[in-house]
Amino acid sequence: MREEEDEKVRKRVSTSITNVLTHCGDFIAHATTLGGKYITNKPLYQLANLKVMETEAYALVAAVDVAFVNWKYAVAVRKDEFEGLQAVCALVIAEVTMDGASEVTVEQLRTIMRLLRGERKTPKDPKKPDTNYRSVSQMDFDMIVSNFATFLTMVGADENYDPATETIKLVTLQAKLEVLRSVNTNALVAEAELDAARAARNEFFNTAVTGLCDVFNKAKNVVLINFGRKSEQYAKVKGLVFRKISVR
Repeated sequence: MREEEDEKVRKRVSTSITNVLTHCGDFIAHATTLGGKYITNKPLYQLANLKVMETEAYALVAAVDVAFVNWKYAVAVRKDEFEGLQAVCALVIAEVTMDGASEVTVEQLRTIMRLLRGERKTPKDPKKPDTNYRSVSQMDFDMIVSNFATFLTMVGADENYDPATETIKLVTLQAKLEVLRSVNTNALVAEAELDAARAARNEFFNTAVTGLCDVFNKAKNVVLINFGRKSEQYAKVKGLVFRKISVR
């Protein structure tokens, strides 16, 4: 599941980013104590720019956190709305059967039910394990919406379909379809926004030369040049690690 994989990656990346941001603060604090002795003619490594970059980094990380929370919420809402759909469809099939629909219609509806469950239309033959079966697993939410829409089209074509139960009336089912479309779209949009926020953050951290990690790694050379390799000042910053974000 995307959610499970994302949570594992998020925790690993979050720890690495936290370390980088902590080291940014440590470097800036140390460079500040050096006062006018932290000297460079290159604007990219000057203290003022380092502070701006640190502030921007925190803002981009915060934007990812917000997008992540929004995505998790959208996914949870979608899960709740899709819950129980198969049970409702089973009731519809029972109603259609009671109304005297043809065996062909009932079987077609049952086929769609199998798609909603992610079952194979043709079960595998244990005697032919190498047979190339075409999978009909349709458990992705967009496919569920599509299959449910087809299901309702078939039900709506049955002139005898007139259930007494409100939950399986055609108008109720059509309203449910629109809700499913909406929450699925919201989850997809939230996922896209999360991906975009992560891409912006990663670009800021990882870009060669002008990215945060390269800038702070090279800024350590400013201290090296000003004070020497064996100096106490350089010893305090040389161990600071600014590792680029590792993504899948």
